[in-house]
Parts: sequence; structure tokens; C-alpha cells
Amino acid sequence: MLRGQTSVDVTFTNTYDQVPLVNATMQVTGTAAQKQAILNQGYSFAVTDITQDGFTIQLDKAAATNVNFSWVAIQTGN
Repeated sequence: MLRGQTSVDVTFTNTYDQVPLVNATMQVTGTAAQKQAILNQGYSFAVTDITQDGFTIQLDKAAATNVNFSWVAIQTGN
């Protein structure tokens, strides 16, 4: 997510047969000072609007700097 954004849309390369289970994690990298600066922001985030085609990661406030996320989508059911 780029500085100033409050959300980012993710589009899957391939459409799932059903709405998948999605899990996202904020990735904190860089120098010790850069990591601490991100942690000091106290971000809360949520995965929203999950469909067969993608989802959104929503932050509770505008990103003060670029914020990286990793995510996984898993097909459940039949």
C-alpha cells in the first residue's frame, strides 16, 4: 500500500470457483528505525470485500509511508 492510501485492491490472477478464505499480514521491513516508525503508527487493518475475483485490504488511517502486506487465498469446500 502506498503512502497516503487507506486501502488497496487485490485481484487474483485466476478466479476461484467459490469465495476463498483470505488471510493477510502486515510485513515490516527495513532498518530498525524504519520498522519502529511503522509500528509506532499503530495501524489496524482488515481484509474486506472478498469475492471470487479478489479482495481489499483496508487500513484504519492513511499510510504514513509505504506499507507492505503478504496474503494467501485458500479455496475451501468442494
